[in-house]
Amino acid sequence: MKESPYEKTKEKVHNFLSEKWSAAFEMWLECIIDLSNILRDSIPPDPKTGIPDALVYEAGVRSGKRICGWLFDYFSLGKLGIKERTYYTDAFFSMSGMGTIEFLKEEGGRVLRFRGGTYIAKHMGRTGRKTCHFVAGFIAGATSRMVGKEFVAEEVRCFSEGNENCDFLVKPQ
Repeated sequence: MKESPYEKTKEKVHNFLSEKWSAAFEMWLECIIDLSNILRDSIPPDPKTGIPDALVYEAGVRSGKRICGWLFDYFSLGKLGIKERTYYTDAFFSMSGMGTIEFLKEEGGRVLRFRGGTYIAKHMGRTGRKTCHFVAGFIAGATSRMVGKEFVAEEVRCFSEGNENCDFLVKPQ
């Protein structure tokens, strides 16, 4: 039986995604950047509410909880300690191209450092402002799901703002 043009197309796309999954993942990151930029361009920043950046942060929280839940289920992380769970989320971030993470202790809590900036900050360039609201939310959501209580993450240094790295202070809510 002859393979249909659609089946041939599906096979080509499958092969592409199998070999170049990181390119596809980067396209989804670009969609997040587009959404963030559209919100910022459409809604004037409000210093009291943080909108539109707060909306992007909240989207990150939900995504972090969703991805961390998926990692929990897929790799049966519920049986592991927090340190081992952290290895999986760190590997996911690092291997997906989001950035290379270091875990630091600073006054006020734990800091996740993305050496050289997050994918988003590097893509946005030197804007003079913080640009990693989605990543901050994602970290808060993933940490909350991992630990079982609510956390917040604040970007305290950003590559886009002119710093060498993107640093996120993570603390209980």
